[in-house]
Amino acid sequence: MKSLKPVIDRLAAFTPVGHRGAGGELPGNTMESFSRLLEIFPGAMIELDVWRSSDGVAVVFHDRLLDHETNGTGPVEKYAFQDLRRLDRAFRITRDRGKTFPLRGNGYRIPSLEEVLKNFSGSPLSIDIKYHTRNFAAEVADEVESLGARERAILGSFSSNIISYIRKRNHGIATSCTVREAAAFYLLGKTPLWKYYRFSGDILMIPEFSDGELPEFLGGSERQGFRIITHGLIRRAHEHNVPVIAWTINRKENMERLISWGIDGIVTDYPAILEKAVSICGACIPGNKI
Repeated sequence: MKSLKPVIDRLAAFTPVGHRGAGGELPGNTMESFSRLLEIFPGAMIELDVWRSSDGVAVVFHDRLLDHETNGTGPVEKYAFQDLRRLDRAFRITRDRGKTFPLRGNGYRIPSLEEVLKNFSGSPLSIDIKYHTRNFAAEVADEVESLGARERAILGSFSSNIISYIRKRNHGIATSCTVREAAAFYLLGKTPLWKYYRFSGDILMIPEFSDGELPEFLGGSERQGFRIITHGLIRRAHEHNVPVIAWTINRKENMERLISWGIDGIVTDYPAILEKAVSICGACIPGNKI
């Protein structure tokens, strides 16, 4: 599968993607979590999220609020970067509903995007922009460009406006399809019109099942979750030379099924489980001997 963007060309072989690194084992979006992923899969793609600190630094963190896992409170954007760095990233992480906090006090910190780009300079990256302003999106894109990561980064966001802005402003950076674009391609797959669909994004990064709620522009009603990724959807996307990556898959049997269907990559919290699945399925992974 050939593309004008090198990071997409790398997906010619099956690509493991670490959800916030190895987020099921270690605090997600930390340097340690990313390192753990690459211990298991040296050729893996790192998936991460970015917010803006009060002093304009792109910081690697998922939630808007710090309360859930750190010893901080309130929104990320109210803190300067150096104040965020002093927080215990794993302070409130528990595996037994609050009885113990085994990762507390082990030095886990919130990194900057710059740190990740510099320290993992050989790894492909999926960067999800969580702070939805054009200025911040431009700052993230410019940082990717200035640190020489354009050819290995994919930018994504749940905001269609942010993705559209990046596409117009930074033509050389790969972007994932928006929720609207993915939904349109899914619905057209039920008709012959899918052959004429024109992708604006470079890659489909989508869940295997819906979360049970339709987007507003499709009615927005609660309903039973339905299957999104099928063997047919993968085949149709490939006819458009668009790779498909499934998220977030944590059960080995689901991984094995998707690999057998020809999925281009799997996002997981547990790369060690994915390693077992690809060993069984014989998937070809860049940078790894499976």
